[in-house]
Parts: sequence; structure tokens; C-alpha cells
Amino acid sequence: MARLAKIVRAIFTWAEFHWAGLYRRDPRLWVFGARHAFAGNSHYLFLWVAHQEPDIEAVWIATDRSTADRIRRAGLRAEVKGTRSALRVIRRAGVFFYNDRVSEIGAAASNGAVLVNLWHGSGLKNIASLHKKSVLYDLGKGRLSGLRVKYERIEHPARAIFISTSSAIAARFSEAFDVPLSDCPIIGTPRLDPAVDKQMRAWSKEFGAYAEFESARKHNREIYIYMPTYRPGHREFLGAALPDPERLSEILRARSAVMFVKLHPQDQSRHSLPDNASAGPDPRILSWAPDMLFYNVIDQIDCLITDYSSVMFDFIAVKSAGLLLYPFDIDRYLDERGFYFPYEENVAGHRADTFSDLCDAISTGRAVAEIELSKLDRVRKRVWEGSKLPASRGVTDEIRQRAGLPGRSEGRAIAHATGLVA
Repeated sequence: MARLAKIVRAIFTWAEFHWAGLYRRDPRLWVFGARHAFAGNSHYLFLWVAHQEPDIEAVWIATDRSTADRIRRAGLRAEVKGTRSALRVIRRAGVFFYNDRVSEIGAAASNGAVLVNLWHGSGLKNIASLHKKSVLYDLGKGRLSGLRVKYERIEHPARAIFISTSSAIAARFSEAFDVPLSDCPIIGTPRLDPAVDKQMRAWSKEFGAYAEFESARKHNREIYIYMPTYRPGHREFLGAALPDPERLSEILRARSAVMFVKLHPQDQSRHSLPDNASAGPDPRILSWAPDMLFYNVIDQIDCLITDYSSVMFDFIAVKSAGLLLYPFDIDRYLDERGFYFPYEENVAGHRADTFSDLCDAISTGRAVAEIELSKLDRVRKRVWEGSKLPASRGVTDEIRQRAGLPGRSEGRAIAHATGLVA
């Protein structure tokens, strides 16, 4: 029955998609969405457009009513996905912005709109058709039925625009999603805008609670955040990554520091995380609150600990010290996922391969030290060359032009060696 339901859904999606090509689109009506929450590149770009582009009607397509209500209370427009009012908006919208796939807004009604994939990172890993466990890999190898191919091409269209951060990242998107390089404009990423735009940060922070982070910042000398990437198959890994939290807590206490643990939204290791409310009178390892956005505090973190996540590149766009690479399971991850860019040659930062190395790096202060400038400059150039901040302005201008609307001014270029912007 489940298989039959998928077939029926695919048929209806395909039929509606072709019907949607007849809709009259409004180039000044832009819709935004995200897979997991009111977050990511589309979150920041939505706020920019809603506040700074008065001739554009920006509408967030929320996955739940509570999110839509919060956005409306801020004086912005939102519709709940799946409702009639949301469908009416989606069918008229001239531009779709999303972080991963069109279904974050509505794939079936997307035909005829300008589709803009903001993606969620400028990373190392194999993605889409380059990733052997992706449906797009099977599509490229001819392993799917004709109906499934039609359905997946609606969900992952080759006619989408992929906002890129450098020529290397544009080439990765082009190859992985089978889109022309001309549709991978090098502009920058809106998620870094709050690092240089105080107003953007203020708009975004209205939708979260940051008291716990601000208290930790006030009462400690150092703030660490462990932000590992998603492991395929939802496998448990946190116990192997942090096998002795008591030892780590003592080291953090000695440095007057705390460590937040922020897992990927799809991760299944959540049961291993501490409960902040019952972590004792002097907690040192804390869970990251789900309504606290990393990019609103990225410049206030003394050390980012990560492994294969693209957040490492976001962090070094903002800071030149305090990146600790912790690829403790790199061999297994390489077999599970693989890298588009070789790991050793395309990362910058201090490294810890075992939990003991991690503890030593923190206790000695190596974790918060300056990154070797030659490596930093090389990696910044590969990931960020051509990017500008704030990026939302550049993205908006690009899409205005493609939608036949007048544009505005550009942002400032990211510096490669020192500082965030030139």
C-alpha cells in the first residue's frame, strides 16, 4: 500500500506540475521555505527582502502554524504549507527560494517560477548525483522508472539557480545537480550576513531565545561549540566522540569555559545529550537550544569543533582563530559518504584525531590559537573567492535581474587573508 501511495502521489505531482505551467506568475511575489525550521539561508534572505525590498511581497511558507504565527506577529507575511491560502500564494509566486529541495515550498506548483536553491553549505562532501546513496545518483545511472525520473526532476530541477560562493563551489553544484555553470552565480551566502549586519542579526534574533548563550558568554572566559555533521544511517556516534564527559568538563572548568553541543537536525544521537535544566549547579557541557541560530552568534564563539561540516568554512570567513577539526571517524565516514574535495588538502585549522587529542588541544589552548595563515588564505580563496557581504543584497539583485526587475547595489568582498570584509 505504501508503494501504491507513492506512485499515486507521483502521478498527481507530475500532472499538477504540468498544469502549473499555465499559472499567471507575479515576478514581485517571492516565496521562501526551509525543510526543518525557520532557519538557514532562506530565513536570512526572507528577512532581508521583507524589510529592505518594499516593492517585493515576501511570504514564508511555514511547516507549522506556530511558526507562521510568530512571523505574522513580527509584522511579516507567512502561510502554512498545505493550506488553501498557501497554495494560492505558491501558484502565483514568481520566485521560489529554498535551502535543499523544491518541496520545502511545493514542488508540484513550481512549474513556471524562477527556482533558487540557496543550499545549506559550501562543503567538502559528495552531494546529489555524486553521492551514491542519493536518488539523483540512481537517476543519473538510469536506475529509476520513467515516472520516478519525471517526479525527481520536478523535485530536483536542472533549471534551478544555485547561489554559489566561489568558482570551485559553483563547479561542484553544476556537476552534482546537472545545471549549467551560468546558473551557479558566485555571490555569497545570506547565512553570514548577521556577522556583518547588526540589523539583520536583530531581525533574526527576534525569533529565538539567546539568554542561555548570553549568560554563558558573560560568566565564562571561553565558549566552545561542538558541531558535528550528520552521519549516514542515523548511526549513534556521540558516545565515541565524547566518551568521557567528566574529564572534558574538568578541563573546561579549569579554563573557565563551556561547550555547547549542536547536532544536525536529522541526527539521532539526541538521547546522549545532557539536559541543561538538570545538569548540576556548574554545567560545562550544554545542549544547543533548537531556537538559537548559530549564525547569529558565530563571531562570539571562541572555538568551533567540527569534523566534515561546511560550518568550518563559514567560521573561517568570520574568524582566523579557534577552529578545531575533530575527524575521529574519518575512515568510516569516507566509506559512507566520500568527499568531493580531498579532506587533507582543503581544510584549515588545528586538528585532533582522538578524544585524548581533543582534551589536550583544549587544555593547552591550542584549540583557540590562530590558524596557520597560508592554509587559511588558501581555503578561504577556494571557498569564498568572489563572495560579497552582505550577500542578501547581491542575491536579491541577481534574482531581480533574472525575473526582469530592476536591481540595486552590490555588497562588499570577503577578504582572504585578514578580516571578514574588504
